[in-house]
Amino acid sequence: MAIAAFIMAIVIINNQNELSKSEEVRFESYLRADELRQSFDDLTRLARTYVVSGDPKYEKLYWDVLDVRNGVKARPQQYERIYWDYLSYDGKKPRPDDVQIPLEDLFKRLGFTAEEFLKLKESQNNSHELVRIETVAMNAVKGIFADASGKFTVKDNPNMELARELMHSVDYHREKIRIMRPIDDFLELLDSRTKATVEGYKTKSLNYLIALVVFTVLLIIFCVSGYIIVNRSVIQKLGCDPAEIEYITSKISKGILDLDFQKEQSTGVLNSLRIMTKSLNDMAKTATAISNGDLTVTVEPQSEKDVIQTTFAMMLNNLRSQIIEIYEGVNVLSSSSAEIMAASLQLSSVATETATSVSEISTTIEEVKQTVELSNQKAQQVSEKAQLTIAASQNGNKSIEETIKGMNRIKQQMGSIAGIVVGLSEQSQSIGEIANSVNDLAEQSNLLAVNASIEAAEAGEQGKGFAVVAQEIKSLAEQSKNSTRQIRTILNDIQKAISDAVMATEQGGKAVDEGLELSNISSEVIQTLSASVKESAQASLQIAASSQQQLVGMDQITVAIYNIKEASTQTAASTKQSEQSVNDLQKLGKRLQGILKQYKL
Repeated sequence: MAIAAFIMAIVIINNQNELSKSEEVRFESYLRADELRQSFDDLTRLARTYVVSGDPKYEKLYWDVLDVRNGVKARPQQYERIYWDYLSYDGKKPRPDDVQIPLEDLFKRLGFTAEEFLKLKESQNNSHELVRIETVAMNAVKGIFADASGKFTVKDNPNMELARELMHSVDYHREKIRIMRPIDDFLELLDSRTKATVEGYKTKSLNYLIALVVFTVLLIIFCVSGYIIVNRSVIQKLGCDPAEIEYITSKISKGILDLDFQKEQSTGVLNSLRIMTKSLNDMAKTATAISNGDLTVTVEPQSEKDVIQTTFAMMLNNLRSQIIEIYEGVNVLSSSSAEIMAASLQLSSVATETATSVSEISTTIEEVKQTVELSNQKAQQVSEKAQLTIAASQNGNKSIEETIKGMNRIKQQMGSIAGIVVGLSEQSQSIGEIANSVNDLAEQSNLLAVNASIEAAEAGEQGKGFAVVAQEIKSLAEQSKNSTRQIRTILNDIQKAISDAVMATEQGGKAVDEGLELSNISSEVIQTLSASVKESAQASLQIAASSQQQLVGMDQITVAIYNIKEASTQTAASTKQSEQSVNDLQKLGKRLQGILKQYKL
């Protein structure tokens, strides 16, 4: 019967879940149907606002409403709440977007009947004419009109009056009613179907609940009858009222064993409790004797399966054996502690002497460490100086190489200067030959001028002009001769200077050769010196490294000596502590001997 009631409860819970689901579907269906109706109202409001204001944002919102309904754009979250009013006011979305899904698909998910779908389909089909009117009106605002084929290709002046008339015409209201009437029919069909479903689940829940109440009443009657029967059987088994059993067991659980059993029974729980209490009293007496040091008592188990008495007897036997072993161990402890005391005294003396010797060694090691540190510092200074010397020799070697390169360049330039001087000498000789030619021409011109003067004198008046020309030619010839003499003097000076330059060039070349030879010798000497310095630096580095290793070794020795010193000190302290511990151990042995004498074996 309990199982049947449990099953009935599960059935009621499942029915309630189905009822909740049906109510949720009914509510969701109303929301989706209202969303379709609200979309038509939003389209009307946005189209009318656009034809009145001409603001293009209302046209955009108009097409956005259609795109959301047709699944072209994502649906906003909680779309059943106020949305387009906020968006048309400040252009900000009050809530983020959700999934992208057509409204028709949501209808299909809700499990609408074929008749309901036909009503929704009729409403959507009737909306085409209304959308056409709204499209014509909004295009009229932009000055775009339909051609003969119905396409909006004709452009003219905007006609706001026509747009307003279309949006508020009788045809517009008629088409709006044609859309809304199927939606109203759909809501009526939806309400009838979902209401019947919900009422059916409610009726089932009520029937199931009545059945559950009946099963529960029967179950209570069954439980009360069973309790009465079981209670009588229990009292017979217990031998008394359960309250008395509870009282006795609570006393035993608290360790109270002086109980008065008035009823003498050979069976039942009460008799078992009486026997158990007597056994516990016997064990308590035995434990009291053992606590007083009497180990001569004996324990007799009630039966072979008496675990407590058997374990208690084993504990008593083990305790006797352990007391005997402890007594023997205490005797050994007394003799051993005396020997340990003597050894501790000797070890303490040796540890003190070791600590003194280690302290002296530590002082000596510290002095050696200071000497090694000084040696290490000197070796590092020598190494640093050697490194500086190596750097200086390398710089000197580089300078010598640069000097040799410079001397070679000077030698090349001296050769170039010698060639230039030789060229100047040859050109000066050519100039001398030209000057000689000019001098000869001047002599001949002078001679011609004299002859012309003679001829002019012989000609008389007619030759006076010729005589003047001849005189000028003679004057020019004299000037040429004078210039030739000056040029010759200058050429002589130039040739002398060229000769001096040639000699100086030869001497400079010899000096450059000598400088090159000396530079090469210096380079070899510096390279030899550099090699020697490098060897000295390497040796200094090895000395410094060796000194450093010695210093590290001395540090390690110092640490080791310190550790030995600490260990010696600790050993001496530990020896003193051991001496004190041995004294305490001797005292403990004597106390244990006194305690063991209290036991009777």
